[in-house]
Amino acid sequence: MTFTEREDRACEVTDALARWLLEEHLSLDDEADPGVQVDCPICGGPVRYDSPQQAELEIRGLKTRRGKIEYERAARRCGRCRKVFFPLDDRLKLGTEGYSPRLLEKIEYAGTNEGSFGQAGAALGVLGELPISAKHVQRITERLGEERRQQRDAQVSAMKAGTLKPMYPHPPQVAAIHLDAGKIQLREDDGQPGIRDPHWHDSKVGCFQTYSARSDDTDPQPRPPAVFLNPPRVMRLCQQMARVRSRSPTRALQSVEGSPTLLVEEEAAVDRPARLVRTAVATLEPTEPFGWMVSAEATRRGFYEASKKAVVGDGGNWIGPLVEMHFPGWVSATGGLDFLHLLVHLYAAATAAYRGHAKAARRLYERLVCRAWAGPPLAERN
Repeated sequence: MTFTEREDRACEVTDALARWLLEEHLSLDDEADPGVQVDCPICGGPVRYDSPQQAELEIRGLKTRRGKIEYERAARRCGRCRKVFFPLDDRLKLGTEGYSPRLLEKIEYAGTNEGSFGQAGAALGVLGELPISAKHVQRITERLGEERRQQRDAQVSAMKAGTLKPMYPHPPQVAAIHLDAGKIQLREDDGQPGIRDPHWHDSKVGCFQTYSARSDDTDPQPRPPAVFLNPPRVMRLCQQMARVRSRSPTRALQSVEGSPTLLVEEEAAVDRPARLVRTAVATLEPTEPFGWMVSAEATRRGFYEASKKAVVGDGGNWIGPLVEMHFPGWVSATGGLDFLHLLVHLYAAATAAYRGHAKAARRLYERLVCRAWAGPPLAERN
């Protein structure tokens, strides 16, 4: 017997055990008992059957990561709104497609990260051992995306009404919001398959990151990383960013992909604050609605109550008004500037000041970068 045969047999046995355990647990669930009173998810009224014989029972198949299982579920029929629902499915958040929540996460991940729904279906078949059509991947991914959009819009409405509350009882100690704008390629969406009228559209993204707090005020890295002081690498980085900003998105992407990679030099380990939890919001809408999305997510995460908080951006002229409206007092009126964009401007200033004099330009650039990295003196910050 080969190792592959042994491995396949071991997986079959453990998968069978997992399916049996799932079926046993579902059969013992309280809401699988027809005698439990539940509220109708449509009208909210109570629905109860006094005896098990009154309940309608049916066997349902459900695909899980360990294969298909079957379980018995009780149906409820609401006499007021005349709708049939299944309490066990509702509580366990089992959709109508017949997939477990973990399997839906995999389908959603493949549907959003692969280049097409066809590629997502193929990847799920090979890597997830889940035969699924491209159309089914599309329907599930779009349904989940629409649900997330509705949740986001509901949070924004609550934020505007002043009723949105933090999700957690204790706020984070250190919180940062990173804002950026980019480009995303779209096509004409007329319901037909294929790519027609491809075009680029502005996108806006907000990243919400919490960090562990430090017990002292010492700078864990007082000097810039070595890669920021390496002229060939800095020049290559600035050239790549200039291509992206000055050319069409398609040509810029091709130029960057065809250029050498910016290598990062090895440095001694730095005791940086640990990254804890990250969430994000993104949209194709303009700045004003995006600002409310960012504010709602910051409220939900408890960022407004954080001991230390900052907004970091690329210096775009749309970020300042957003910060002034939703995050006054955070770091500065216009928000923090991420160092990579600042580095590009410092490099351009140094080379312009000493055009044709590489050594002098390099010395000026190093002085500017080191001073910018250190920031203003503590007295000026206060």
